Order: sequence, then C-alpha cells, then structure tokens
Amino acid sequence: SAAERAREDLARMMSDEGEELRARIERLTKDKQLLHFDLQKARSTAPASSASLSPVNDASKARIRSLTTEVESLKNKLVVSEGNAVLAQNQLRMAKHTLQIAEAEKVMLKEELEKATKT
Repeated sequence: SAAERAREDLARMMSDEGEELRARIERLTKDKQLLHFDLQKARSTAPASSASLSPVNDASKARIRSLTTEVESLKNKLVVSEGNAVLAQNQLRMAKHTLQIAEAEKVMLKEELEKATKT
C-alpha cells in the first residue's frame, strides 16, 4: 500500500543519511589524526622555548577540539538516525501485522455475511 511504500522510503532515506554521516565521521577522524600528526611533528622540530610555535599549537589544538566536537555531534546524529530507522521499521512491521489482521477480519465478516444472507 501507499503507507507501506512511504515507510519503506523513509527507512531507506534514513539509512542513506546514516551512511552519509558515517562517511563524514570517517573524514573528520582522518582530519583530526592528520592535525595531531602535524602538531606532534611541529613540537618535535621546534625548540621547547620557541614562542613562535605557540600560536600554531593553539590554533591546531583549537582545530582538534573543534573536529572532536563535530565528530561527537555527528556520532550522536548517527545514533539518533539509526534509532529512527529502527523505529520506522518496527512501525512498518506493526502496520503490516495490523493490515493482516484487518484482512483476516474482512474474510471472516464476508463469510458471516454470506451465511446470514443464505438463511
């Protein structure tokens, strides 16, 4: 039915969104790792007393914090999206079950009507 198709489309759309979020998390995680690597490299090549490296470190640290926050936010969105997909799938199953019950009741009522009209 149209409701089933709409729910299946919704579940598929939510699944696609989850995949997009996973891919974005992977990219952000790679960016974060590269920034960590760059920061460690900069620390190892600069003298400990170098004041000129401090702004770079601060900027890198801020970027890493920002990426970490974004990754966590995306992970949360992914969990919510996956939960919504599971909910939609369960609602679809319930709707199918309700439809089956209604179909069975329809058959029973038709049989009762036929019996009543024969007598």
